[in-house]
Amino acid sequence: MHYHPNQFELLEVAAKKESVMAHKYLADYHANNENIRECVQHLVVAASAGCQPAMDELMAKYKQKLIPKEDLTKTLRQFQASNDEMKSKDRDEVRVIMRKAGITL
Repeated sequence: MHYHPNQFELLEVAAKKESVMAHKYLADYHANNENIRECVQHLVVAASAGCQPAMDELMAKYKQKLIPKEDLTKTLRQFQASNDEMKSKDRDEVRVIMRKAGITL
């Protein structure tokens, strides 16, 4: 994924303001530029906030032996806690509908 310099700067600002998706996009950017350390840092923030795609990518990085088990375990706990906080019947129903549509939240 290629970003215009202004877009990259805006993503950095959004990430500093705790945007989960900005962290996920920045992780993708750094992964594409083979900056694994920065990629993992952004994935940890996004996954800790409950972002499933970020957690999936962290699991893949762990399988590639790019992150230690302790870091993955800590992030997984935070991921689960974040998702537990956000649970509701309505949200669960929306998640099912979105998955059927092929959209992962």
